Amino acid sequence: MRTDLLSDKKSLYHPNLTEFRFDLALFALINEQGPAWDSKLPMRDQKGWKEHAAFMDALADENFIVLGGPLKNPSRHRTLLIFDALNEETIRARMAADPWVRDGTLRILDVYKWEILLGGLKSKSG
Repeated sequence: MRTDLLSDKKSLYHPNLTEFRFDLALFALINEQGPAWDSKLPMRDQKGWKEHAAFMDALADENFIVLGGPLKNPSRHRTLLIFDALNEETIRARMAADPWVRDGTLRILDVYKWEILLGGLKSKSG
């Protein structure tokens, strides 16, 4: 997890490194249920849940995904993911390997570069 945002908001501390990184940025990605989504089933009962969850956990473990989870939308399943990445292309390339994106359970709606102006993210341990 991101442990610190510098006051100039341009530099990010990456916890796997011993120095500040100036090449990373935050991005927000919104996924939506795709044609393979079964509207009769809850999220964790969808086909391929275990593989999708393992894939997402691995991205979070390497701090590529900073935050993520479903958005409460009664008509369509959507998720919001916050990435710590070099660029949008890197995110799209990595997410193309998600089992749910590959089989059409989820589809990427959009990716936005995100600038935090209020608050901040703190380490789970601190």
